[in-house]
Order: sequence, then structure tokens, then C-alpha cells
Amino acid sequence: MSKLWVLMGAIFGALAWPIGLFAGLQAVPVLGAVLLAPAMLLVLLTGLPLGQMGGGLMGLAFLLTIGFWAMLFGLSARVLGR
Repeated sequence: MSKLWVLMGAIFGALAWPIGLFAGLQAVPVLGAVLLAPAMLLVLLTGLPLGQMGGGLMGLAFLLTIGFWAMLFGLSARVLGR
């Protein structure tokens, strides 16, 4: 059952990317920072703003965001016993 939660976390991570980029960073910066936490970590490590990253780094940030949310959903499913 936790595999289902990991899949839902991955889907949420894929949906969190455009929501965090377009709605979060423009309207509610805290929401954007939370949804894009792994991408923001990559921004801090590279020193590049999110808008000036190349295609490879943007792809990596996208995959990190999906992996982060999938891991978080999977861990919460294991803790809750679902």
C-alpha cells in the first residue's frame, strides 16, 4: 500500500512544480518555497537564480522535487501504517 502513496507523492511532486513556479513564487512566496524546497536547495548550492538555470539543472530540480515529495509521502505512509 505504501507504493501507492509513493506514486501519489510523485504525482503531487510533478504538480507542485508548475504550481510552485507560477502561483507560488509570484503570489505567495512561502507556498512556492515549500513546494519547491529541493529546487531551492539546488539554487542555494549553485548560486544561480531559478530563472537563470539551464535546461539540465531545471530538469534536475524537477526530478529532485518529484523524488522529495514521493519520499515524503512514502515515509508518512510507513509511519501511519497505511
